[in-house]
Amino acid sequence: TSKSECKFLCAPEYHNCHSAATCAITANGFTCTCNQDFQGDGTNCTHMCDLGYCVYGSCIKSPKLSCQCNKGYTGTQCEVRLDPSKQSQKQNETVIIASVTAGAILMILAILIVCCVVRARKRPEKYPRQSEYTGAPVMMDKQSLYNQSFAPGPYDNFSMRSYSPGASYRGVATMPEIGYDNTGYGGDPAVYQA
Repeated sequence: TSKSECKFLCAPEYHNCHSAATCAITANGFTCTCNQDFQGDGTNCTHMCDLGYCVYGSCIKSPKLSCQCNKGYTGTQCEVRLDPSKQSQKQNETVIIASVTAGAILMILAILIVCCVVRARKRPEKYPRQSEYTGAPVMMDKQSLYNQSFAPGPYDNFSMRSYSPGASYRGVATMPEIGYDNTGYGGDPAVYQA
């Protein structure tokens, strides 16, 4: 056969080679060779995924032949079983790391809560409970500000001023500027007006 006749043997319309094969002219005629990722004699080519290329996994045809291995297997064709003792060791390491991290976060949160509580207890009050006026300490708390049954304490050296029958404020009479100059005071001892 002449060389020109051989060229026609590789023409696609003759279908001498499989569509996934490459045709090559030789001195004796032509040869068909399956493309990469295919197996066969050239006239019949089968993709390697269809031949069970991946032993324990899923075969991926494109863009490049590869295997996605099942859990517990590795290798190019998922042919190697992983050592179960190594797998459990990795899982143990993960659990330990997660536990230590969670413990550290809880410890930091506990420290922050304790710091906030301590700071709140040490914070100075807006209105002090003990103040000095003309040298005599005056103890002030909710019970002593408005008390229906007033009994003078050992430090009480001031006179009382009554605003309503049976009710009194302790120390107001010795501090007339509070009772007289306070424009927000409307006469009711239970109402504060700013």
